[in-house]
Amino acid sequence: MTPEETVRIVDAQLRAMQMAQTMVVKVGLPAGETATSRAYTNDGASAAATVLEVGIWHEYGTSRMPMRSFLRGPLQMKASELAQVMGTQFNLVLEQGLPVDTALGRVGLAARNISVGAFRTKGYGEWDDIEQATKDAKGSSTVLIDTGILRNAITWVVE
Repeated sequence: MTPEETVRIVDAQLRAMQMAQTMVVKVGLPAGETATSRAYTNDGASAAATVLEVGIWHEYGTSRMPMRSFLRGPLQMKASELAQVMGTQFNLVLEQGLPVDTALGRVGLAARNISVGAFRTKGYGEWDDIEQATKDAKGSSTVLIDTGILRNAITWVVE
């Protein structure tokens, strides 16, 4: 490799890392989400709510509902997995010229998949069970899944 080729490669890597410093990937529920979902109270009553409302109630808990974090908790719990994905993607940026936004998009997808995985595993074993009245009203004992609207609304964006 000639010195000129080395300089071109290093310059491209530097530009990619500078670009990466100005970008973020956000994972969660889309802003302005207006789709409706059902929410159940501890007595099994059902009410219409936006997906964002239901997400906030579960992520942080309410006075009537325990916290069942499907974003913060799972992403913290699986931080080492996510770090490995980030390392792999940024090695591809540096070694193969993968566009930074593509790498961050893949990181966002991995984070979304971790969050969605929480729905299959009761928060990776961390979520409280639901009340019997809620099980009866839903016709299911599955925690946090009734229609799948909340789970399917989880997304990511690279900015």
